[in-house]
Amino acid sequence: MDNYGDQSQNNSDTAADRPADSGSNAESEPLSDDQRSQMSGAGKNPFEPVESAFDRFETMLGMVAAQPQDVIDTLVTDTLSIPPEKRFDTAAGVLEARLDDELGEFAALGGLTAIEGGAVTELLGSELPQIAEAVAGGYAGEHTVERAVILAAINAALVATERSPTDSRQAASAALAVSCRLYRAARVASDDGPESVDLAALATDTVRAYRTAATATETTSGIPAPETPEGAIQTARRIGATEWYRRGERTTAAAAQMAGVPEPAFDRLAASLTDE
Repeated sequence: MDNYGDQSQNNSDTAADRPADSGSNAESEPLSDDQRSQMSGAGKNPFEPVESAFDRFETMLGMVAAQPQDVIDTLVTDTLSIPPEKRFDTAAGVLEARLDDELGEFAALGGLTAIEGGAVTELLGSELPQIAEAVAGGYAGEHTVERAVILAAINAALVATERSPTDSRQAASAALAVSCRLYRAARVASDDGPESVDLAALATDTVRAYRTAATATETTSGIPAPETPEGAIQTARRIGATEWYRRGERTTAAAAQMAGVPEPAFDRLAASLTDE
């Protein structure tokens, strides 16, 4: 899979960090409520691939846990209840504690090797590309903003998993934290519809995951800290739109609409991707 983590060891030149930089100086085109409603449409739930992936994980977990959905739900709740300034550094410990409670002797699963050995990030890394392909393959006019943010969130988790060999615990925590937010969003979308998802929370955690992944390798992220919910959504949209653009024959006009920036600004983003 072609994603922003490919050049993770050189953060200053990483495409993951460039969209926010390139787009932040462009004049933004925020959506009105009516525009967002029209762009979301009545099409397929864009979070469905995320839910399906967690359903598969739940089935796998059911081989060793009596109540796998309870394990996941508690993990997600416990992780998202941690203050954001700590969540992206400590989510791995929450997973260990939850599995220890559920399975008794955590050493039976290899102890800390589930994190330190990369088992968690390998599991996420095997599922996330499939989710991204399913989300990116939908009709361009359906749930445009949501799909852009989902793609950015998935790629943030992938960037973190690819950086895990450098600092496996911190990077695994970042991947787990944003994955928990994705899970929460998918469940809300399934129960109440995509319009009920707290998209700002997902976008904010996406930006934090990118920044934490950079910290794990002691590099400087070009993605600005999320100062407002609207700003976080704009940043995630731009990152997700460039990822969408990379995955197929997309026009810059369509990608610019997804990103919420003028077409000339997206042309600069496209050029930065093809120069790799």
